[in-house]
Amino acid sequence: MVMKLYQNLRDQNGFPTPTPYSQNRHGIVMSLIDGKPMVQVKAMKQPQLAHKKLIDMIVKLAEHGLIHGDFNEFNLLINSKYQVTVIDFPQMISTNHLNGKYYFDRDIACIHRFFEKKMKFVTEYSADWDSIKKVKDLDEEVRASGFMKSELDKKSGKKDLEVLEQINLEQMNEQEEQEWKDKDKENEDSSEQEEDSEESENYEEEEEEEEQKNEIKQKIKGENFKKRVKKHSFYEKSLSGSDSEEEEQEIERQKKRFRQKT
Repeated sequence: MVMKLYQNLRDQNGFPTPTPYSQNRHGIVMSLIDGKPMVQVKAMKQPQLAHKKLIDMIVKLAEHGLIHGDFNEFNLLINSKYQVTVIDFPQMISTNHLNGKYYFDRDIACIHRFFEKKMKFVTEYSADWDSIKKVKDLDEEVRASGFMKSELDKKSGKKDLEVLEQINLEQMNEQEEQEWKDKDKENEDSSEQEEDSEESENYEEEEEEEEQKNEIKQKIKGENFKKRVKKHSFYEKSLSGSDSEEEEQEIERQKKRFRQKT
C-alpha cells in the first residue's frame, strides 16, 4: 500500500516524493534526496518562496483527495534551491475523513508556526478548506483512511456522525497537544546538545590557546635563563682573570730578566 502510495503521488500525479524501490515490513528503500530535513534549517534568504510552495502543496494534496496529516518540518526535505520533498505518509487521510478539515487546518498551522517561530517570517498567505476544489479521487486509489465517509453518510444519520466527529476531534486535540509537547521537548534537547557541543568546542579551543601561550612563555623563560647564565659566566671570568693575561704577564717578566742580564 505504501509503495503504491509513493508511486501514485510521484509518478502519476507529480508530487515531490522519493522514488520507492523496495519495502520490507515497515521499512522502505527510497532514492537519495538532495536536501536536508527542514527542522535543521536555521535561516532562509527567501522564506516567502518556501512558505508559498508548502502551502500550495497542502492545497494540491487536498485537491487530489488527500491530507498528509503530519505536514511539518520533520517530514519535509528542502535544498538550497527551495526544492521540497515530502516524506512519511502513515497518517495520510482522505478529505472525506470525519476530521478532514481539522487535519487540513492543522497542516496549514504547522507551516505557519515553523516560519513564524524559526524564520521570524509572518504572512497572510494561507489556504481555506472551503475553497478546495477536488480534481481527483486519489484517496480512493490508495484507500486512504476515511475515503468511504460518503457511503457512511448515506447509511447512518447525520446526527450520529456529528457526535462521532466531536468525540474524534476531542481525542485528536489531546493527541496533538501531546505530540507538540514531545516535539518541543525534542527541539529543546537538540538545542541543548548543540549548545553543549559548541561550549565543548570553545573550551577545547581555549585549552589549546592556553597551552600555546604556556609553551611560548616557557620558551622565553628558557632563553632568558640561558642569557643570564652566559652573562654570569662572563662576569666571573672577568673577575678571576683569563689564562691569556697570566701568560702575557709571564712573558713580560721573562723579557725584563733577559734585559737585566744583558
